[in-house]
Amino acid sequence: MVKEKSNYKILDLVGRGQFGRVYAAIERRSGTLVALKELNIKQLSTSSFLRELTFLVTLDHFNIVTCRALEHKQNKRYLVMDYCEGGTLRSLIDRESKLDLTQSLQLVIDVLHGLEFAHARGIIHRDIKPENILLKSSGRGYSAHIADFGIAQLNQQIESRDVLGNTGSPAYMAPEQFYGDYSYNCDLYGLGIV
Repeated sequence: MVKEKSNYKILDLVGRGQFGRVYAAIERRSGTLVALKELNIKQLSTSSFLRELTFLVTLDHFNIVTCRALEHKQNKRYLVMDYCEGGTLRSLIDRESKLDLTQSLQLVIDVLHGLEFAHARGIIHRDIKPENILLKSSGRGYSAHIADFGIAQLNQQIESRDVLGNTGSPAYMAPEQFYGDYSYNCDLYGLGIV
């Protein structure tokens, strides 16, 4: 039996989330740096995995992390995504004693552009927080990119009350989310807390 070789060479662990790990990797053919989001099969159902994948491949916007491919090896599933070398907004906040006002406003504007695009397609993120805002270096400092659509919902699913409960990060959740009520305003509330 020949072992199937991965299309990606893992370089380092760069993050951990609720449902798996994120690695920096190089695509073997092109040499492109990517992020591999490993999704724990035991913790994340196939339907949740496919929902996030569907959202990511339909949301092609500069301020939303792009999903480039899917890799399935033995008992592991990976989303192959854009690599954001600046890390998370949380890591930037923790490193800096105070963020420059101009940079702060630009990051908020970037996230608003990404949310506007997602909302126009009926998608509510439901978990906007510094850990889900990734950064890329740009001529103006950093650009912000929304990540982790794992608990996102389509607006028509919300209206039909087919929701997962009060999921999200409590410190960034709008009060109505605790009662299972979701709208685009919940994402804006989360960004306001950020």
